[in-house]
Amino acid sequence: MTPQNDAPEESKNKRGPGRPKQDIHYASFTITMPAADFDRLNEQVADTGRKRSEILRMAWNDKPITLRHEPALDEHYNQLVKLGTNLNQLMSLAHLGLAPPAQVQHILAQVDQKMAEINGRGNG
Repeated sequence: MTPQNDAPEESKNKRGPGRPKQDIHYASFTITMPAADFDRLNEQVADTGRKRSEILRMAWNDKPITLRHEPALDEHYNQLVKLGTNLNQLMSLAHLGLAPPAQVQHILAQVDQKMAEINGRGNG
């Protein structure tokens, strides 16, 4: 005869399938502010293209509130990437003694010209 165990069976802590759940990295809350502050916040949303929560987080962390993205600069950015790639290739060849310095100077002049266009656009 075997002795009978009247104690309830302890459940083993087995992990279910899949990755373990990660900690929540955010929390939601509601704030109340004067209408003038809310209007100013909405103006900043319209001016910067950012969400209200982003602007409030930037202000909370003492970061400057900057533009999110200016689509008009996409073409300039793409051209600068191409010029930078060309310059990098020419500099690699120049270190090997295969690229004439005139080509490198020409690409540098194009980069300077493109940067002047971008900076001039930002000032006007």
